[in-house]
Amino acid sequence: MKRSLTLILLAAALFAGPASLSHATHETIPLGSWDGIIRTAPIVALNVVPGFGLGSYLQGETRTGIVLSVLDVVGGGLVAGGLYGLSLYPEDDEDQGGWAALMLLSGYGVLVGTRVAGVASPLVTAAREGVDSDTLFPAIFYNTLPGFGIGSTLQQDFTGATIASVLDLGALVSLGVLSFTALAGAEIASNVAAGSLIGFFVAGRVYGIVRPLAFSRRADQTSLASAPHD
Repeated sequence: MKRSLTLILLAAALFAGPASLSHATHETIPLGSWDGIIRTAPIVALNVVPGFGLGSYLQGETRTGIVLSVLDVVGGGLVAGGLYGLSLYPEDDEDQGGWAALMLLSGYGVLVGTRVAGVASPLVTAAREGVDSDTLFPAIFYNTLPGFGIGSTLQQDFTGATIASVLDLGALVSLGVLSFTALAGAEIASNVAAGSLIGFFVAGRVYGIVRPLAFSRRADQTSLASAPHD
């Protein structure tokens, strides 16, 4: 469930474009700062898992994202073809089995290479151009994985962080109750705990995505209202 919600979030961000997760201004901070590292880490992580250049797309590096996407498709195809080939031929058929093994190893080699490039490319870009301090994606990412309002804390939205933490704690407590009641054989209590677990978890993920967007919009409106007018 958590992976599905994350993929939905990523798909929405990719279709909307990186600019939709940013303020109108784009202030940058150096990669070497602690804040810069925290904000760049989700980009690097998404280039590793699930890959396909997702992190680079969100960083605005579309060309790099396309290259990584194509290479990951090629690498995955080689791995799949190699595994399929090995399943067709007996172990003593060295000629056919050798080609399948070569495809498999080549595919893994490509995937390892894209992971290395997927880590290096965002770091090089951030070191050269700085890290966009206004993008909302890190806040949404950390509120989704691992949760507990970490993203809202990064955004300095401590009210939102508290609410998100309470929802995730509710899910954690429900999980404990579910485990205990399941072991005790209490079916009704287990069903109630399971429902609470799903409710708290889904509410925490939805709130963790919506809250940074709402907080950012309110902050922008406050900034515009307090700006001097001619």
